[in-house]
Amino acid sequence: MRRLLCILLLATLLALPLAARTYAVVVGIDNYAEINGLRLAEADARAVAQLLQSGGADVTLITGANASHTAVVNELRRVLGQAGPQDHAVFFFSGHGYEGGFCCYDMAGSAAAKGSTGATLAEKTRANTTNRYCGGLSYAEVLVLMRNCRAATRTVIADACYAGGLRLGLRTNAAVQAARRGPVAFMLSSSPGETSLEAAGMGHGLFTHHLLQAWTTPGLSVKDLFDSVYCGVVTDAARMGASQHPVLWCRLKN
Repeated sequence: MRRLLCILLLATLLALPLAARTYAVVVGIDNYAEINGLRLAEADARAVAQLLQSGGADVTLITGANASHTAVVNELRRVLGQAGPQDHAVFFFSGHGYEGGFCCYDMAGSAAAKGSTGATLAEKTRANTTNRYCGGLSYAEVLVLMRNCRAATRTVIADACYAGGLRLGLRTNAAVQAARRGPVAFMLSSSPGETSLEAAGMGHGLFTHHLLQAWTTPGLSVKDLFDSVYCGVVTDAARMGASQHPVLWCRLKN
């Protein structure tokens, strides 16, 4: 019988032994260069960064125009490269997503729509078939960066639309399947085809709101943490007349 072996206990990020440290890169983007903006992604990132710092983590926070593809990749390499084999590595992202990755600040819009307002991410990426993923941080890239890190535990947490997506063809499917089988835990805010809700009354994305609430509970395993977040998100999304189902990818072992 297959059982889920989660790669890390996220609760240990808040109360680590002296020999271990947590190295985290936290990204939030409200306003993009070429695609429509968000309202609460940077608030998500600041709150997560503060929570991790309160537990003694070494946190690099990147927001807004500073979160270009190049900048995010460079900071992931620099920060995660400091982690030793006893340490923990975390990447948190809040912003736009696509089926197969995350949208950095310089995510490409359509050539015709550059400088225009009101166009949605989907409209612009559909119109720009040549460079539609330029500025996107793919799961494949994240997986390589995390695999090159020496940390004992490595996790990616994302509050982004289509975060759990599998629908953009064989290339994306292969990248996503590799991420699902890899030595990294991915906790993602939504299932294929779903958007990730922003809840203005909560001051955060719906997923991040429940993540922040659950993460402060001592002793939670990553599975227990996910279950708590999942139940809260699904329940509140239904009350809002929407559908959002977070997903958890961890390595499985027979």
